[in-house]
Amino acid sequence: MVKLTHTELDIETGELLFEWASLDHVSPDEAVLPLNPGQAGSGYNSSDAWDYFHINSVDKDAAGNYLISARDACSIHKISGATGEILWRLDGKNSSFALGPNATFCFQHHARFLPNDDDDPSIEFISLYDNAAHGTEHGGGREVHTAPQSSGKILRLNTTAWTAELVQGFYPPPGTALLSKSQGSTQVLPNGNVVVNWGSEGALTEFLPDGEPIFHTYFDSGALGAGVQNYRGFRYNWTGLPSEDPALVVLEEDGEGDGTKVYVSWNGDTETETWRFFEGEGRQQQQQFFNMDYGQ
Repeated sequence: MVKLTHTELDIETGELLFEWASLDHVSPDEAVLPLNPGQAGSGYNSSDAWDYFHINSVDKDAAGNYLISARDACSIHKISGATGEILWRLDGKNSSFALGPNATFCFQHHARFLPNDDDDPSIEFISLYDNAAHGTEHGGGREVHTAPQSSGKILRLNTTAWTAELVQGFYPPPGTALLSKSQGSTQVLPNGNVVVNWGSEGALTEFLPDGEPIFHTYFDSGALGAGVQNYRGFRYNWTGLPSEDPALVVLEEDGEGDGTKVYVSWNGDTETETWRFFEGEGRQQQQQFFNMDYGQ
């Protein structure tokens, strides 16, 4: 049996700041998958110990408490950063909450605390990626499905009434039918849009806050083709500041009077609006021969 451990370390000193072990707090009977279901971590022998809990994400809030996703227990746990006690369980066999329509999940990834604009301190918001499927990477194991498709979810938790409700679900775009048996993430952007990475399905979608997809892509180019997978997917501002000058190639056309073609690479520069290119035999004899604006 695998004992799952979560630790926090001071990177500079290596000091252990916090440690939490699953077997000290969670009984193996909370596992959703039985022993030896024909999948990895099934407890078939000593080299394939039973992975009854399987932590796949940890987040920390401003109060110092932790949010732990336990994939093989189909549950999310809020852990006290002071004592290590379980403050609440969400879903799974011993949920602290009554879950509303479509708020349930299983084999999830990437549980995250979300900013709370509610004045009621008993209200909490989290996001997660609901795989709703489990299976071996090569497809040879007995796959388990709890829903017809995977999804990103935002949930509202009430720790007084002990209810959990779905604020918004983010489902595969029409015609895609994505069901990922491993990996995945849900990112809430500052503008309210949501990026869902579909894990083993090798795809990513950006949604409006109301769940409408506005961008979708597959990571299936190159030699790996349809076998491409992606554990997490995020959208962030990226600034390119290359140290090299633009790469420039000038080719004379073959035909008489066809002129010259110029090919330029910006080397990833995102800060320069326009490059001016000059020709000449020396600095004193140079003359500008064309401008290249970013995006051309």
